Amino acid sequence: MKQKRSHTHKNEHRLARLSSSSHAAYSKMKHSFTSGSQSQRLHVLHNKRSLRIVLVVFGFVLILGIILIVRTCTSAPSQATESNNAASEESASDSSSENEIVTTTTPEGITFTGPASFPDSDAYATLVAAIDTFESNGFSLGFTLTDIDSGNSISYNADQTFYSASTIKAPYVIALYESNEHSMNYLGSSETVQNCLVYSDNEAYESLRNSYGSTFMYDWLVAAGFSEEDAQALYGRGYADITPNQLAAMWLHAYDYLTSGSANALQLQEYLEVSENSCIHALTTDTYTAWTKPGWYPSSDLAATNDAGIVQSDSGTYVVAIMSNAPQDFAALIPVVDAVNMAHGELTGGSTSSLITPQTQIPSDS
Repeated sequence: MKQKRSHTHKNEHRLARLSSSSHAAYSKMKHSFTSGSQSQRLHVLHNKRSLRIVLVVFGFVLILGIILIVRTCTSAPSQATESNNAASEESASDSSSENEIVTTTTPEGITFTGPASFPDSDAYATLVAAIDTFESNGFSLGFTLTDIDSGNSISYNADQTFYSASTIKAPYVIALYESNEHSMNYLGSSETVQNCLVYSDNEAYESLRNSYGSTFMYDWLVAAGFSEEDAQALYGRGYADITPNQLAAMWLHAYDYLTSGSANALQLQEYLEVSENSCIHALTTDTYTAWTKPGWYPSSDLAATNDAGIVQSDSGTYVVAIMSNAPQDFAALIPVVDAVNMAHGELTGGSTSSLITPQTQIPSDS
């Protein structure tokens, strides 16, 4: 029993040692495990913190990128709008410049008052071509046109002197009527006046001058804007050397009387609407109303092919005087009259179409 108890005691001691050893191992393992887990947790926490920092930085960069993209997208249309606005303003400025009314003389010698864009128009090119064609035959040409309402005008060699021929008959008769309005009523149906204006009869013209003289013509010319010296030089001459500007000034002054509504003025309108051999009538008779008086002469020393008067067009009434030293050449003058009328349309916003058609009748004093 004693031996057995000793053996049992040894076993208990061994068990105690084993228990102590196991406890120490457990404690060491526990400590090791605990220490390892904490390290891992610290490592994970560190990684999480780093990840958060990365995410924050990434988020900041992303937000900054979005802001930049948005600003770029919004600024691009703004810049485009500004560019478009600038282009629109420049276009408006160009358009305004083109529509600006100017008075200038072109390299081709044409003086005009009207839109600055006129020399770039087809009407201007047509006019230049018509002048060149007419003058290519060795003849001189001059003309002037003024729109009564706007004052826009065009002229070429308008101060050059030409032989008036029968164009002077209309200003003379109109001045006679206007200056003697209350004592000349019987002239309203006078065959002499009709022959003078409609058929350009030279004997009828001489008859009127012999009967009524020309003193009244002096005051009438001064009222029309002529200097006393020019009026003195012109009033007593049956046929005079005058300029397109002077002839047009007579018609401009006559316009006030012709539109006065008096019986005599209305009678004169009827005569002047059917004046024969007028290139202006040949072109406008189916389109506009025109009061005109042409003049021509075939002789080389007094050669002339002229036409002048008042045209009531689609874009306004204008006064025109066209003169040349071409010996009675209506066919040559027709394209010039047409081009001048087209130029008026361009200057006043009216029709710029040619009035020449296959049915156009060329005047002929045969």
